[in-house]
Amino acid sequence: MRARRKGLLRTIRAPLMSRGKPMRSAQKGYVYIVSRDADENCFKIGFSKHHPMKRVSRHRRCHDGAKLIAFTSAIQHAPRVEQLVHWDLSTNRRWEKCSRCKCEHREWFDVSKDMAIEAVSRWAGWICSQPYERQGGGLKAFWSSHLRSGFDPDSLSGHYWGWHTESDWAETLVEAKAYRMSLEHVESVKIHRYDETGGEIENAVVTDSILALFN
Repeated sequence: MRARRKGLLRTIRAPLMSRGKPMRSAQKGYVYIVSRDADENCFKIGFSKHHPMKRVSRHRRCHDGAKLIAFTSAIQHAPRVEQLVHWDLSTNRRWEKCSRCKCEHREWFDVSKDMAIEAVSRWAGWICSQPYERQGGGLKAFWSSHLRSGFDPDSLSGHYWGWHTESDWAETLVEAKAYRMSLEHVESVKIHRYDETGGEIENAVVTDSILALFN
């Protein structure tokens, strides 16, 4: 659990630019979830610059019955979302040596479908809050202050970003509203979901609702 928390903190704080140039984490793309026939509760969560349907065909070379379960609309900083989801679910991560391609697959997770979609939605929503500065790509002060005040990804009561008492929450609420109003434009991301037959069943929209990130 400690490694998971440290990994999340390190990834959140990591800038998106180096020497004035965008890093891989700043790329635009999709975060997707794939299932396979061999495991009912094991899902691959990955990033792609191209539509995830193209990626699924490649996964079928190694995994029989690979199917696209859900994916985000194209979003900025998609690799960063992928990294955060991987750390969030790291205690359920599975590493496998593939008998077909002879490579090691490291992006499969022993979780339920709902848990996988929830994790992708949470961090895609966080990226929608525009947490990084355009100049330099560093984490904005609003988020840095809450990381310093406490960050508990394992809290059962939702204290993800450091509010622990009613007075703390009241203060955070004021700060969050001010931060929300400071955003230049509203961003949102659509989560596309498919049923077992491959039919699209839902298009849940995850907005940049700052307040929702504290629950």
